[in-house]
Amino acid sequence: RSRSAGRRSRSRSRSRPRHRPRWSSSEYSDRRSQQSFETLQTLQEENMQLMLAAMNDKDDVIEHLKSANARLEREVRAAEANLAHRDKDLTSKEDMIRSLQVTYDVVQDTCWRKDEATAALKRD
Repeated sequence: RSRSAGRRSRSRSRSRPRHRPRWSSSEYSDRRSQQSFETLQTLQEENMQLMLAAMNDKDDVIEHLKSANARLEREVRAAEANLAHRDKDLTSKEDMIRSLQVTYDVVQDTCWRKDEATAALKRD
């Protein structure tokens, strides 16, 4: 097997036609320079398009960020308003609790006085 594989590769290399340049060395050099110039031009154009696209994307990103920032500011304002409302609500609840506490204290005091008066009456 290895011998036949070796023979095959040798026969293949012998049957391959010798490379003959289509142009003389100066023509080839000119052609190569032209190709390089065209490639460079193409790359510059692509680079310019990419830069423009990046600038457009940058503008899009900036607009998106501005929009997101505006949404966040609205959310913050809404959250602050909600907190203020809750604080106000809490304050009114705290006031109500204080009021109930005072009422409870008054009722408790009244009950204690009633008990005292009842006890004093029983003693008499």
